[in-house]
Amino acid sequence: MKMLKLFGLLSLICPVIGTAQEDTLALERGTIYPGYIITSDNDTIEGWVLNINLWLNQQMTFYYDDPDNHDGRIKYKAKELKGYRVGNRIYDHMKYEGKYSSHKHNFFLREIDGPMSCYVWYYDPDRSKLSPVDMSLDDLSDALLFDEDELSTQLLIRNTDGEIVNLDQLKYLVNFDKNMSKLLSDYPELSEKVRNKEEGYKWINAKEIIAEYNSWYLKDLK
Repeated sequence: MKMLKLFGLLSLICPVIGTAQEDTLALERGTIYPGYIITSDNDTIEGWVLNINLWLNQQMTFYYDDPDNHDGRIKYKAKELKGYRVGNRIYDHMKYEGKYSSHKHNFFLREIDGPMSCYVWYYDPDRSKLSPVDMSLDDLSDALLFDEDELSTQLLIRNTDGEIVNLDQLKYLVNFDKNMSKLLSDYPELSEKVRNKEEGYKWINAKEIIAEYNSWYLKDLK
């Protein structure tokens, strides 16, 4: 019954078919985009996926084999998939609790892909109470109206060993130079720039640092 209620709500919203855009933050809420899901068996199934919003996309997704067949769509929770793509947003499943999350399994938006990947988690402490394990019809309806611009972010790294590193931890916020340089130790030149707190190599530049590391790592493999 709960599943039917959720489907019914999304039908009332009347999602429209959209086209993927360059900016991953430019997707329209409540809109269906070309995409795919990756099953627990690692099979990639192409089709259409509903972009709910930056907040709820981290908990669930709706897959369509036909964008006009709303009755045939399938809801998936994070623990049921390895990941999915909606438009140009790619989400990976991790058994990791994002800030203020009430779920052990979540989808994380991948912003940088490479040997060292970077993910962003969106949250709002004032709305954490709207993240129950069993979301009600009213919860989902309210969430779809959220202003995404007001969400805060948490930055995560998946390093070359597959370990998840939370860059919002106090030790990175306070001693980014010391701790981040350790993660980059196999690239001494970059590690030294971070350790010496050179301009452009501080916490605020984390994404650029990761991108530079990936370029070096991949070039070194050739």
